[in-house]
Formats: sequence, structure tokens, C-alpha cells
Amino acid sequence: MGDSNAGKDFQGTNLAKPIAYLGLLVCVVSASACRDGRSELDQLKDKTARLEERLKGLEAERASLRQEVLHLREIRGQLISSSYRKMNPQQVQVMEEKREKWEKLSEVSQALGLKRGSIVADVGAGYGFFAIRFAQMVDSADHVFGVDTDEELVRRMKHRIQKLGLRNVQVVLGSTGDPGLPSGLLDAVLIADTYHEMKEYRSMLSHLRQALKPDGRLVVLDYF
Repeated sequence: MGDSNAGKDFQGTNLAKPIAYLGLLVCVVSASACRDGRSELDQLKDKTARLEERLKGLEAERASLRQEVLHLREIRGQLISSSYRKMNPQQVQVMEEKREKWEKLSEVSQALGLKRGSIVADVGAGYGFFAIRFAQMVDSADHVFGVDTDEELVRRMKHRIQKLGLRNVQVVLGSTGDPGLPSGLLDAVLIADTYHEMKEYRSMLSHLRQALKPDGRLVVLDYF
């Protein structure tokens, strides 16, 4: 009998208490784990928010710097254009003699795919460096458009072309977003040392695409 009661006491009392304590311990540990988990999530949330705020600041700074760069480019372009327009014929000749050495005219002509009968436009032609040479090349362009947005440069380019007696060059005064070229006529278009100065390049490229034949080529040379 004693042994039986002892067994009952062992089963009914001695095991029940450890189980109850164990259950309490599990609850305490689980609550602590939940609190630690929430704390860690809160920390990650705060860190993410700080990083996102910092990213917004960097993006704003990047946008501001980009505007400053564009402004400086515009000023630089204006200074270059101003000095460029003031060149006398002798200075233009010296400049073009130097350009002959590094512009690689034959490679440019090959990139444009020029051949006899080709119709090509030099956009941002300035004094007509490329336009004149394309017109003078044997087995090259049949007709050349020299396009610029500066009235003074257009006037001087016309004068040079008339003086050289070139009849296959047509000078065009374009605008910042429209070169003023006929649609679907051109085999090739060259933009040399000018693309970085374009303010409305999307509009300009759209008009150039319209001016090109379906298999026409656009070549951009820029050393900015």
C-alpha cells in the first residue's frame, strides 16, 4: 500500500509541478523571443527609413549637380560659339588644317556609307568643314545639306560655298529642335562636335529620323 500511494504521489504531484514550471518557462521564453523579434524588426525598419531618407537626399543632390553641369556646359558652349563666330578666314583655315589631321575624314565617310548619289546632311556644320569636304570628295555625296542654328555661321558658310563654286551644297538655318530637312530624303546624317550642345536633342533626333530613309545612317562624333 505504501508503495502504491508513493507511486500515485509521484505521478500526481511530483511530475505535475515540473511540467507546470516548464510550461511557464516556455511562455516566458516565447514572450522574450517575441519582444526581441519586434525589437530587431523595429531596428531594421528604422535603419531602412534612415537609408531611404539618405537616398532621397543623394538623389536630390545628384539632380542639382546635373543641372549645374548642364548650366556650365551651356556657358562653355556659348563662349566657344562666341569665339568661333569671331574667327577671321585665316583663323578658320588654320583651324581646319588642324582638324584635317584628327577628324579622319575617310573613316567618317565610310561610317556614313557615302557613295556616288548619296544625300547627306552635316548638322551643326559651323563653317562647313564636313559639308564642303563631302561635296568635294570624288564618288561621294550627290547633294549635301549644311545645317546650323547660328545665323552668322550660316551666312559665312554660304559665302564660303559660293566662293568655292560648290553647287551641290544647300545651307539650311535650322532651329534648336528642328534641322529643317525634308522628310525621307537623306541617306546619312552627321553630327560632329555638336551633340553635347543640343538643348532639345530628343526633338532634334526625332526630326532627323524622319529625314532619313528607312536604311539611312546617323553618325555622331563628339569629343566633349
